[in-house]
Amino acid sequence: TYTNSYGQIKTISIDHGFWIDSNEVIGQARSQRDYWRAPKRQTSRHSPLVYISWQSANQNCELATKNAIVKGHLPKGYNYRLPTTNEWIYASLYDKRRSLDSFEQPIFQNGFRTRPSSVTNEGSNKGRLLHMEGNVWEWCLENVPAPLDSLAEAPNQSEYKAAIGGGWTSPQELCRPDSIISLNEYDAFKFVGYRMVLSKKQE
Repeated sequence: TYTNSYGQIKTISIDHGFWIDSNEVIGQARSQRDYWRAPKRQTSRHSPLVYISWQSANQNCELATKNAIVKGHLPKGYNYRLPTTNEWIYASLYDKRRSLDSFEQPIFQNGFRTRPSSVTNEGSNKGRLLHMEGNVWEWCLENVPAPLDSLAEAPNQSEYKAAIGGGWTSPQELCRPDSIISLNEYDAFKFVGYRMVLSKKQE
């Protein structure tokens, strides 16, 4: 249960267990070197992997699953995937029941930041999850309505996916666990990355 940015009390119910990455997927993480496709542009090997579309992030999750199965690292019936928005918010609220306004906000200098923070920096919640808000927007699994200014250009609503949590280019008031925006799944941005979830495949 949490209080959203409109002062409304919301309840999230998760009916399954899941694990979520402790940090965003990064550029050259040794544990992930064998399955992610590195973009040409990134700030450093310790920075979140950006300039990656929802399509590519989703494919990387599928490839991670295949490689883990080959290596015998996954229980039968489990897979890596992008989180749902409810899973993401639930993980960000791991500490306890609280208002989102009580979260420590990312530090802005002169009103803006010039790059995302390294995932080696401090900033975890009590669930030891890093940068659950305000570092990069993170892709989530589900479709969301397209922005109104995009409807004329791309009426296919299925091409729009959720990104959550705010990012380093966002105003500080959007760097919250319940901030969700709609982005085209084929586009890649300097302010959007992702983290993976491991769970039993949903029927």
